Amino acid sequence: MKTITFNKMHANGNDFLITDDREILNQPIQKLSNRKTGVGFDQLLFFDKEIQSVQIFNADGSKAKSCFNGLRCVAKLYDLNNFQLELFGRSLILNSDGSVQSKHPAILHDDTFAYLDIGNKHVVVHVKDIHNTNLVVLYDKYQEYVKTLKLDIDFLKDGEILVKVDYSDLNFKDAMILKNGGMLVKEYPRIPGIDFSGTVAESNDEEFKKGDKVILTGCRVGELFHGGYSQYAKVKKEFLIKCPDGISTKQAMI
Repeated sequence: MKTITFNKMHANGNDFLITDDREILNQPIQKLSNRKTGVGFDQLLFFDKEIQSVQIFNADGSKAKSCFNGLRCVAKLYDLNNFQLELFGRSLILNSDGSVQSKHPAILHDDTFAYLDIGNKHVVVHVKDIHNTNLVVLYDKYQEYVKTLKLDIDFLKDGEILVKVDYSDLNFKDAMILKNGGMLVKEYPRIPGIDFSGTVAESNDEEFKKGDKVILTGCRVGELFHGGYSQYAKVKKEFLIKCPDGISTKQAMI
């Protein structure tokens, strides 16, 4: 049995596992993060002393672009001062007093919010008087609104790769299924969509990473497994291929 030395720290309501033991990279991070059967944490931060760098992992094992609160803990633990760090093209300076310096991020916009993207999105709200604004009430208001936007995808359990579907098509099997099941669908409900293309949204697989453009055709998807007539599909990695260079996800379904 291998022993790994680590520290648990917390900042602003989040807790972190912090270590410089390289063996942690060979461990199942998702299992370690489980609060009932593992160590339990929101993020894992590995401080690589050899190259003076930090790797950050989310509780599901995916790599995080940044985590300012976790980095503050790393700087405090290892007494780092004026420590320069590059993370996904962002230059940061860490100090043991808990400060993290970086270039001011640009304010971005979507259909609903203005936000700062510093590895994860922080909503920007304009108020007339910050000193007399009840931030707790404001936070609760936005949390309730976000809940109405969140899609329930927990029922998608067929595979290990979650894909945000961009496009699908009308396969002849889809026509059969939509008409009367075509004797192809054995269990209901079933989401049709034999073929689809899209973008990997969640993955712990080395071959298919978040952001990869992918294509799926056939593989009994839409028959035995939920298909592409949905915003998201969860499938086995063996069903996917990467979208070739020069071909868009739209073109792949034409």
